[in-house]
Amino acid sequence: MALLTKERKRLLYSWSRTLHIYLSMFSFWVLLFFAVTGITLNHPDWLASEGSEEEYMNTFPVASHFPPEEVEKEPDEQNLDTLAIIALLKKEYHAVGNCLSLDAYEDECIAVFKRPGTTCTVTIDFESEEAHTHVLKKGTIAIINALHQGRDSGAVWKWVIDISAALMILVSMTGLIILFSLRRSLRKGLWTMTIGGLLSYGLYYFFVP
Repeated sequence: MALLTKERKRLLYSWSRTLHIYLSMFSFWVLLFFAVTGITLNHPDWLASEGSEEEYMNTFPVASHFPPEEVEKEPDEQNLDTLAIIALLKKEYHAVGNCLSLDAYEDECIAVFKRPGTTCTVTIDFESEEAHTHVLKKGTIAIINALHQGRDSGAVWKWVIDISAALMILVSMTGLIILFSLRRSLRKGLWTMTIGGLLSYGLYYFFVP
């Protein structure tokens, strides 16, 4: 800070205040969400999560839609037929979420789908041509906890987590710059920041197994 001219310091402090205010307001809800879900994730016993199960039975025309020999066993190597089957299961057979696996065996196929707080399993019997769909929903708390972790939430939500983390960094750094503009509070503020950092490290060092 000492290397900056008075004019540049004034601009830096002015821009920092503006960014601090509007970044805080822009990210208010998402930062509040991650703060609250940090508590629910750390204390799952505090709030009971009510779950539910759903069962569906359907006829699945195996011969026309699902030749077992064409099903890829690795999700990362899915061919067009496999992708079409996944789309069909989502549209007609109550499957929800991203498909994590689609495994074909001699007499059956098992597809597993997941989304935050929900696991869906579709079992197709090749002989009877029946599709059994089982949907397990773990409740609201499980959903928000999964979103906090980015579990089964897709690429877009992972970007939301990354951007939220970047906003936290910017809000923290602009707050620190603003502190340097407050000469009367600077020393106390820096001491408070140092004590907070040392206390956090001490708790980790002495109490974390």
